[in-house]
Amino acid sequence: MLFDRAIEMAVRGIKDHREQLDKLIGEHSRWWIPQAIDRRIASAIMDGVTEVLTGLKDPESEARAKFRAALAGIVTDLLNSPEHREQVNGAARRLLAHPDTRAWLSSIWNELCDAAVDDLAQPKSRLSIALEKPISLVAQTLAIDETMQRHVDDAVERLAHSLISWRAEIGTFIAEVVRSWDTRTLVERLELVVGSDLQYIRMNGTIVGACAGCLIFIASHVLS
Repeated sequence: MLFDRAIEMAVRGIKDHREQLDKLIGEHSRWWIPQAIDRRIASAIMDGVTEVLTGLKDPESEARAKFRAALAGIVTDLLNSPEHREQVNGAARRLLAHPDTRAWLSSIWNELCDAAVDDLAQPKSRLSIALEKPISLVAQTLAIDETMQRHVDDAVERLAHSLISWRAEIGTFIAEVVRSWDTRTLVERLELVVGSDLQYIRMNGTIVGACAGCLIFIASHVLS
């Protein structure tokens, strides 16, 4: 699902930025090549990339099968070749350090989050169906596997000890965040967290106050 969504975003990005890509290819072309030829070359490149991406979206396509085989080969090389692994890590670090890459990844992450939220809001959410089975399997395994239970308990204990050692820093951070809120923000956050309880308290207070007032009123008239 996420892979198909990423392909759709890439195809849409090519269509939306076609003029900018034409201009970019023209700027890197030789001065003696006519602009009409540059545009045809740019169009051919973008059409070819779009065709490849569309082929990758089809689960039964040859392009998708080749992509999976190539991906499996890369994984094998990374597992068995330290030199290849270091080359890939170095290239990834240089790529991720570029500001344009960070901005692009941030936009993709935001779109994927929005797509996931929209899908989860649907009555028959594909993401919910996809997550339901593995979560159920993990829960069933935890219920009967004592070794895994001990591993989870140990992990929770280590996490608790880590949090305790950082409790002063965590408390300071929370205090600084809350201190930076204005009155309106603080009220909105409190309403969001305990809004239902506050409504319950208000209703109870109104009902109890009304009953007490009626009793006082009746008692004052009876005794007067």
